[in-house]
Amino acid sequence: MKNIINKLAGIALSLLVMAGMSSCYDTVLEFDDTTVINSEDGSVSSDSLSTIEEATGMIRNVQTQVISGPVHAYQNQETEYLIDFAGYMSNPHNFDGRLKSSFCFYDDFANGQMAQLQNLAPNCVPVMNSGKKLGIEPISALASILFSYSIYQCAVTYGPVPYDDFRALKSERPLTYNEQSYVFEQLFIELIRADSILAAYQPGNQVLDNAIVQSNALTEGVEVSAQEAVNHWRKFANSMILRLAMTCVKVDGFTVNGKTVQTLAEEAVARGVLEAGDRQVALMSGTSGLFGALHPLYIVANQWVDARLHGTFHNILLRTNHPALETWFAKNSGQLTSKFNVVYPSGSEIMSMRSGTYLESSGNAAYNYILYSKFNDLVFSAHSLCLFMVEEALFLRAEGALRGWNMGGDAQTFYEEGIRVSFEKNTFNGLDSYMSWRGLGDNTVSEKDKYLYVDYYDPDNNLYDESSDYYYKLNNAWGGIDTNPVTSVSGNEWYEQQLEKIITQKWIAIFPMSVVAWTDIRRTGYPRLLPAVYGAYAEADGSISDELTVRRMPFTTGGIAEATTDINTTGIPALDSESTGDLKGDMQGTRLWWDVADKSNFK
Repeated sequence: MKNIINKLAGIALSLLVMAGMSSCYDTVLEFDDTTVINSEDGSVSSDSLSTIEEATGMIRNVQTQVISGPVHAYQNQETEYLIDFAGYMSNPHNFDGRLKSSFCFYDDFANGQMAQLQNLAPNCVPVMNSGKKLGIEPISALASILFSYSIYQCAVTYGPVPYDDFRALKSERPLTYNEQSYVFEQLFIELIRADSILAAYQPGNQVLDNAIVQSNALTEGVEVSAQEAVNHWRKFANSMILRLAMTCVKVDGFTVNGKTVQTLAEEAVARGVLEAGDRQVALMSGTSGLFGALHPLYIVANQWVDARLHGTFHNILLRTNHPALETWFAKNSGQLTSKFNVVYPSGSEIMSMRSGTYLESSGNAAYNYILYSKFNDLVFSAHSLCLFMVEEALFLRAEGALRGWNMGGDAQTFYEEGIRVSFEKNTFNGLDSYMSWRGLGDNTVSEKDKYLYVDYYDPDNNLYDESSDYYYKLNNAWGGIDTNPVTSVSGNEWYEQQLEKIITQKWIAIFPMSVVAWTDIRRTGYPRLLPAVYGAYAEADGSISDELTVRRMPFTTGGIAEATTDINTTGIPALDSESTGDLKGDMQGTRLWWDVADKSNFK
């Protein structure tokens, strides 16, 4: 069996030699040096790193792994499944018969999040363990934030995760899958502890300051001081705590050291989260970025023909009158002849796919869905590879405030600020007109047929019923308007409608962060996804439907018998023990612990 731990080479960095540095972190929660099994010879040592150069090189490497910049890894992690589940983009061909539709589970395409964690842990955990020994506790805190981020990505994708074994760098199977409630508890603890260490940092030690600057790659390529980097990472950690809290908001009775998720979220906001004016937590794309390449999603879509605009993203951008639709996405890239022999010349329409579309081989698909909308030339190619957007933090605070949490402001202010920041960061024009859009439920909006979903290749997939629940009808501004009767609601319905606005606008703003978007869809039901094409669920595992949609990715094994044993022994039992739905087992329709069945968003 391939060793789980395969330590990757660190990036060599030039630093001053460390000498006589004492720790100023004895009064805060510290990382305990954990016994680590060396993968080469099986020996045991209390630390795995001996130099600061090794630690800083490894932590920079980790930042490129959390969301991968290399295109093949990014595709495996983000676009082969999850970007479709999020309603953003979809695969236009079947990859030589391996993906008949977006619901057809194929193990080799589904291991992206777990593969990233397996690659990341050997670089990340040794830095977490070596902070006190090397006198670089703040850098260990950065490693803990990234490790927690990657664990979260896995947990909301599959469910139970072998958290303890990855944290201990266990190098051989069996791996024991931990229950999701335990994993979330540990993530809160790790992130709070990381923030406390960064809060204790005092600038002035040249060696440590240089190490922090050399370690930091998440400020979109802008040079910052050690103190500015620490402040930014603290906001990242606390924003992650806010994301965690909102993910499990429906779980009754869940606490961490006696604190509810509301308290944990409020304390994170009080310590400081990302705000308007802050830099994104992101890596630069383009020739000046760490990868020296364009944004991987642009390459996947425009150079590899492996992603096309999803019908839901298309339709909601259309129905909100959002400028991103025509700014980002191109019209069909060649002459399209429909199944009923209607001819659409190249450049006729923006075209998009519904989930579950039956896919053909790339040769045949070159005459249909491959011609559908990709990005406009070079548009989005230089966008940053984001781990956490300022816009997400603002919309999280809007949701928290709507729920009655103390977020340091009111829901309307954060909602409007989230939209404004998104427009500014993407240089979209027309914010005022966007905010005054009345929505498709409005009596004064004419030609509503223009806003219905059309599949230009296969008209059997068209969705003609404007009254359907899956069509977004709300106005963009906060609150309702008299001429849009859909918005004339009160009580819990009003809160529900405002939540739909928050999540829908958040979903637009954070594109293409599919894991976050898909998590919101599962926990809130928003945004409303267009239904899958008729018969699509026959290509799935029999556990999902239009009402249920995909709730999780099945565990992946890579064809390793021991992995199957681990999943059967501890993975599935841990999953089933906390699932609240009718389905159990390693299925696409099995609900995760935080995805509580039969519970409304507001009591």
